[in-house]
Amino acid sequence: MKNPSLVPDFREEAERARTADRSLLENLLYHRSREVLEALLANPRLGEKHLALLLSRRDLPRDIVARVAQNREWMKSYPLNLAVVKHPRTPRRLAFPLLKFLYLFDLLSVATTAGVPPDVKRLAEESILTQREGLALGQRINLARRGSHRIAGGLLGDSDRRVIEAALSNPAMTEHAVTRALLDRKAGPHLTAAVLDQERWF
Repeated sequence: MKNPSLVPDFREEAERARTADRSLLENLLYHRSREVLEALLANPRLGEKHLALLLSRRDLPRDIVARVAQNREWMKSYPLNLAVVKHPRTPRRLAFPLLKFLYLFDLLSVATTAGVPPDVKRLAEESILTQREGLALGQRINLARRGSHRIAGGLLGDSDRRVIEAALSNPAMTEHAVTRALLDRKAGPHLTAAVLDQERWF
């Protein structure tokens, strides 16, 4: 058990965080005390720029991330919405509903960013793949080339060979995904031909 006399008392700093002007706010964003960070969130001078910097901290306590995510005014900001979804400590129950507000290539960013929880990535991938039929050819090629192995694998069934070739050249593509696509009864002739044309799959 910790000796109470050795536990830092951040009450004065917390009060300073609650009332600090804009010139002092930025330094306080990197404070290690949860108490100070909680006080900082109550500061009326805290703006979008400060919150974006705060969310860039990968070590931010889970409850602080949650408080940001639950603030409706702050979540009206698209950049903050995206930053919350991509934060590794955002509670799943708060991240999932925010995904539906993200643009296509921001969903791609969520799906391919290290540290984003696997279940959040998977939901972002599913959201992308449900939109694929309505996407322009250039968008599908871009997704096939840059997407995660699930996204690229999902585009192996595309009707345009250029999309399939982009997916097959994606470094994240796996042999398992290619094999599964080839065995799919709905696989078209473009897939087989494209696979045979790439030495990587032999």
